[in-house]
Amino acid sequence: MTAPITLPPPPAARTTTATRSRGRALYERGVLIGVGIVAAVALSGTALALSLTRSEPEGPSQSAAATPASTPGPVGGPADRELCEAIAPLVQENTNTVNTFAGLGERGTSERDAGIAGFQASIRDWVSRIEPVLEGHPSASAYLTRNFQWYIDSNRIYASQLKPGRGNPADEAAWNDASVALGAGTEVSGNKLEVAGWP
Repeated sequence: MTAPITLPPPPAARTTTATRSRGRALYERGVLIGVGIVAAVALSGTALALSLTRSEPEGPSQSAAATPASTPGPVGGPADRELCEAIAPLVQENTNTVNTFAGLGERGTSERDAGIAGFQASIRDWVSRIEPVLEGHPSASAYLTRNFQWYIDSNRIYASQLKPGRGNPADEAAWNDASVALGAGTEVSGNKLEVAGWP
């Protein structure tokens, strides 16, 4: 039988001043490296947070310089009258278009149903021309611009919902909304928004 192999015990550690100094130096170097890493991470995190929350530099931005800042004026003021004068020809054009379409006959008739596609195209074209006029008068009162936008949107909705046949209550509601919204223009402008053929 073979005797188990035994290893001699490790040599006793010598604690000398040189060994202690070298160990301490390594420890201090490791601590400094760790502190440096933590500081670098903290600084980069702070820089990232600042870059994400930093406001725009003071002074006019490109978009602010491109669009004039304007505060809506008072109801019935000069800016309202200017808007009504500028928009009146397009309101008259729309009134003529709507009256021509209504003159094709009662809802559900073949003549009126045949005119739906042309009417819808006319209204889409009209919307593309009247909205820039409205947007070009930012000093007009909020009351007037809201109601003109309502008038435009109601006409657009009315035209887009039309289908051949007898119609539906939503058609009637959109038609009535357009009439009510246009009333703001006549209220505010007096004789500046004369529209023939509109009640």
